[in-house]
Amino acid sequence: MKKHYVLSILFLFTAFVLQAQPTCDDPLVEISDDIESYAAGDVTMQSPHWDVWPGAATGGIVSSDFGSASVNSIKIDGNLSGQDVLLLLGEKTSGHYLLQFQLYIPSGNNAYLNLQHEMPTASAGFWAFDLYFNDGNQGVLTLPGGETTNFTFPHDSWFKVHLLADIDNDQARLIVNQYTVDSWAFSSGFTNGGADYPSSTLSAVNFYPIDGSYVFYIDNVQLWEIPAPEQGQYCYTAVELAEPGFYNFSGLDCFGAGYDLTAADGAFAGYWFSYTPAEDGIMYISSCGGGVDSRGWIFSGDCRNIQTVGVNDDLCDTGLGDDYASYREAVVTAGTTYYIMWDDVWESVGFGFELGFNAVEPEDGEFCQSAFPITPGEFEILEITGNSAVAGPNINNTSSSTTNYSQSKWYRYIPTADGYMSISACDFAASDTHFFVYTGDCSSFQGLTLVAQNDNGCAPGELTSSLDSIEVQAGTAYLIEWIDRWDDEPFIWTLGFEPFAASTVTFSVDMQLEDVDPAGVFIAGAFSGFQNLPMSDNDGDGVYTAELQLNNNATHTYKFKNGPDGWENIDTSIGDNCTTGDFGDRFVEVAEADVVLDGVCFGYCVSCATVDVTEAALESGIDIFPNPASSLLNLHCDFEETINTFDIRLFDALGRQHRYLQWNDIQSGALQISLEGLPAGAYLLQLTADGARTARTVIVK
Repeated sequence: MKKHYVLSILFLFTAFVLQAQPTCDDPLVEISDDIESYAAGDVTMQSPHWDVWPGAATGGIVSSDFGSASVNSIKIDGNLSGQDVLLLLGEKTSGHYLLQFQLYIPSGNNAYLNLQHEMPTASAGFWAFDLYFNDGNQGVLTLPGGETTNFTFPHDSWFKVHLLADIDNDQARLIVNQYTVDSWAFSSGFTNGGADYPSSTLSAVNFYPIDGSYVFYIDNVQLWEIPAPEQGQYCYTAVELAEPGFYNFSGLDCFGAGYDLTAADGAFAGYWFSYTPAEDGIMYISSCGGGVDSRGWIFSGDCRNIQTVGVNDDLCDTGLGDDYASYREAVVTAGTTYYIMWDDVWESVGFGFELGFNAVEPEDGEFCQSAFPITPGEFEILEITGNSAVAGPNINNTSSSTTNYSQSKWYRYIPTADGYMSISACDFAASDTHFFVYTGDCSSFQGLTLVAQNDNGCAPGELTSSLDSIEVQAGTAYLIEWIDRWDDEPFIWTLGFEPFAASTVTFSVDMQLEDVDPAGVFIAGAFSGFQNLPMSDNDGDGVYTAELQLNNNATHTYKFKNGPDGWENIDTSIGDNCTTGDFGDRFVEVAEADVVLDGVCFGYCVSCATVDVTEAALESGIDIFPNPASSLLNLHCDFEETINTFDIRLFDALGRQHRYLQWNDIQSGALQISLEGLPAGAYLLQLTADGARTARTVIVK
């Protein structure tokens, strides 16, 4: 009888263990919190998974201001004293997890959160990422190492945030407002001082109101343990395809998709393949004839930095009852791995598809990469046949775009002056037309920036397209895409261009205190996309000049450069400040007349004659050590005369200032400069004494 009980207990225990294993359809619920069971006020003492940062005075506030599907939510408010909120995730060190919650951010407000790798102390935190939701619907994800990814989100409505954390495979992916933002190595992290701090622990989410403009709400928090990824379910478990051919898979499940969730969390399940072509050419995927409503994607890059190359939903039109199948082409490069993903946006059943490849050059006009080069004039489109549409008001946000359905025809225009571009199909088109204009890199959706688009811009009641006054810059390539989303009849369209009114501006810079780079002296500004424009010294007096045509009624920012990479760091301690903005650029205001600017000394706002202390005396009186340095840099000075003002500034390679110290009335002495928290690399130590300036390169290791 005892054996019977033991066997029964073992059976029940085994059944419980088996039942407790997560599945795609039935994940293990770690947290499920709709905020409805709490009383108004601080949630900290009402729940085991809500807490405060050590030393904080206020936790999350249960509020009925806004609710997602019901009444309550957690309010985060920078106007409350000492609020700093933690959502505890259980110190997970292994497994595969999906965290999801909803945010509501009222107009005019911001939100901020970060993921904590390990439980914070009063003085330290170990971040996995920072996530900012800024007023104006612009969000920024900041990852360790300084990598940032921008995204959009809505104000005044609830939206979802999903985090997939596969601790065992060191993979993380963030989805905001139904679109994947980025993927990265889960174990990467940093301290609140910026130093690297790798960790594989999933600890907590920190919701922190940085100041009074940070007011937002949290609702419907879920933390699930989900199954370990199986073959084909995620990008990093993709099935490798050795060659083109016909392939199939049994079905779509789990959480490996999510690149366009559309409504009701559709398209979260997917199946992945990878293919590496041996030659340059055109790759295509096709589910046409398979009888399934499908959506197919092509990506480039690796699974931690994936880029959208193409997506198609409903292009097939065979008359065989599968008009909702998918076909997509992409320009591919030999040796580059491309990922193919099918998602369950409409159906989750498996199906067969074809992977095709042709080692040919892309045809003119069929792809962004092979857009027709044009100048202003008239152009006839007899048929739109390209299968590589990007079209959509939101790049990579395909639920509100037309790339799921359309074919396209591409053109490229590079204006020779700043001005206004116009595009019109009003006079010579009877069909329903639609165009888009982009700048950027054709190799991925993320590389393109939408400049303008128009659907029905002609006379009221007409469906043809027209848009005037598209502001363009000289030397920039503008990519014009016409699509057949609405009609595929032939039509003629026109491209026009009108240059801005401009004036001649004469710039002069005196280089007598510099060793001029053999490559020459340059000017770079907003008017050149901060690309180098050469300056000349025709009479050999050390003063370099340039005459540029700049737009009227505008303020133009710029800097001089000693050599192609020799950006000046401008000392504003002498004379009036001649700089503006975060990067300390010079500026000139141009009205409607030519401008001749006074000559200035390189790196100063004044002429070189105004500099009192010689550069040689400053250079010889300075000693720095050690170099390379790790945590501290020692500076010793010994001058022949007392220096009234001695400024010490440390800049990185992008010209950003990281340290600033000042000595007054100094002739000799020593000080230490802390390098804590600075990433390894080369820095510029700029030393300025009563107007004279020198600089030393410092290596931080």
